[in-house]
Amino acid sequence: MHSAAKKLSSAGAVDLLPRFRGTSRPTTAWADGYCHACKTLVWQQALLWSLDMIDLAAKLAQLLLRCRPGRLGWGLVMGAGIAIAGCRPTVLPPTDSVAPTPPTATAPTPAPTAPTTTPGTAPATATLPDALIHEWQPLSNVLLAFGTMAITPNQVEWSSGQRSPYTLVSTEGGYLLRLESSPSFYDTQNQYIRLMPKANATGAATSLEIAFFPSEAQLQRDEYVMYGSYFAE
Repeated sequence: MHSAAKKLSSAGAVDLLPRFRGTSRPTTAWADGYCHACKTLVWQQALLWSLDMIDLAAKLAQLLLRCRPGRLGWGLVMGAGIAIAGCRPTVLPPTDSVAPTPPTATAPTPAPTAPTTTPGTAPATATLPDALIHEWQPLSNVLLAFGTMAITPNQVEWSSGQRSPYTLVSTEGGYLLRLESSPSFYDTQNQYIRLMPKANATGAATSLEIAFFPSEAQLQRDEYVMYGSYFAE
């Protein structure tokens, strides 16, 4: 039985290696197969070592029976067998190693960004202060031809007939209004007006200065075509 096991072990070792020879470039599959073959050879060699220990125990038992017959001889045989059996290593069958799964990386949550506003630019929901929402009387001669100017929360109207809804677009250097219908004054359409209120000692707006701009380009260059004053009744 021992010789048959040796032949089987030798045959198994010879059959396992040729599958991994003759490969010019090592690959992951080649390395896994080679490791498996090595584990199988180690297991077979351990099995042969165990068979050698069993043969040695049998020969020792025969020798003791010849030299010391009786109960003492049988006791020595059993003790030797137990000692040899206790020295036999525990052989585990080869197992295929499994690579651990790497943890899944999660992208960091971006921090919320605060809305930015240009200095002097009014928010989309900005409105004129209540001190400007009423009727103004012309003080300058250039404005007398258009009469009173009435400012409401959503439009500007002159008693001469010009009217337009407006949007408050800036509060830098006054209150800049974009006139949506671009009313005409002295045959010139004006797209923007800037209101610059003047307060008295108590802080109330009793008068205001007004500048008229035909286009955004002239507004950027601060080139107004008409300038005057109004006062509050």
